[in-house]
Amino acid sequence: MKLHTTTNRNASLEKASRVLAAFSEETPELGVMDLARRVGLNKSTASRFVSTLTQLGLLERTEGGRKVRLSLRLFELGMRAARNRPLVAEAQPILQRLGEQSREMAWLATPADGDIVFVSRLAGSREAMMIETGRRYPGSEGAVGRLFSGSVPSSDAAEATPKLVDHVPDVAVDHGELIPGVTFIAGAVFDRTGRVVGGIGVACAADRAARVAVAGHVPLVRRASTEVSRRLGFLRTADVPASDLRVGPSQKIA
Repeated sequence: MKLHTTTNRNASLEKASRVLAAFSEETPELGVMDLARRVGLNKSTASRFVSTLTQLGLLERTEGGRKVRLSLRLFELGMRAARNRPLVAEAQPILQRLGEQSREMAWLATPADGDIVFVSRLAGSREAMMIETGRRYPGSEGAVGRLFSGSVPSSDAAEATPKLVDHVPDVAVDHGELIPGVTFIAGAVFDRTGRVVGGIGVACAADRAARVAVAGHVPLVRRASTEVSRRLGFLRTADVPASDLRVGPSQKIA
């Protein structure tokens, strides 16, 4: 019997999505002709999409009306999407505590199609930099990227706390790899299936003092990532009391 494949993709919605995605950090404002070239549409079609998206409140015209930019409505929707993620809801109080304990900038990130998106940040009293929430960073670089890709932690972490990191394959450190001049200490967050769904950690200036501070920050980050993972339903065998490991066929660990 011949099988027929179908798709539910809507061509108009796909083109509208491409129009919205054409805006970037480097080009926050675009004219119709620029959009048409970037998206691969003719001018009249691009103009109709711009008009409709503007009427829907997803684009807004700049002063003078010759160009458009993403609207604050998209920002509202993005923040709502972030707040409603279990990762963000469960991690927020732990993120607050991590910032207070480390006195550094505490952050929360999630993988996104091979990239990194920081969804929350809290500055400590020794704020060293400004991580841009909602912006994509390369997922192939730095400590956070290594966690999301499943790579081993950096040698800096192992050298700083050899006894700890030997037992913590989910903590990584980098000095200026992701963002020049910034040290990241990152801990992986797992969901109940053991999949890495996020990262939590601290960031500080990538100087000599930061390399010394790593030894003190790694255990704080490790505890934070472990607690968030537990809240999401992840439980390591090493974290289960011996009495709970002796379960019968009809029993299971909650």
